[in-house]
Amino acid sequence: MSDLYDLPTLRGLEAAHRWLTVVPVTPEDHGGDDVLGAALRTARLAEREVYVCGPPALTGYAHGALAAAGVPASRIHIEEYDGGRYLPSPTPAAVNAVR
Repeated sequence: MSDLYDLPTLRGLEAAHRWLTVVPVTPEDHGGDDVLGAALRTARLAEREVYVCGPPALTGYAHGALAAAGVPASRIHIEEYDGGRYLPSPTPAAVNAVR
């Protein structure tokens, strides 16, 4: 969990809002398993809003895997981090056109 940014704040938000569930998933939590694969097995993501943040290669892979798992494009929110700045996802329609 050391790779996750500001987990205490996320836990505070989760405690303050009954509708919010934070499901942090890291490889060390699952014996080095693929992070996205572990997340797909851990939570019913097709029924939720899914937020993914990371480098472009990860977010692109995550978008494809989430879509293949049945998560509607309108529920997939991507924020790419290129090492210097965050690039929030475009509208869902634009994501579908690009990917």
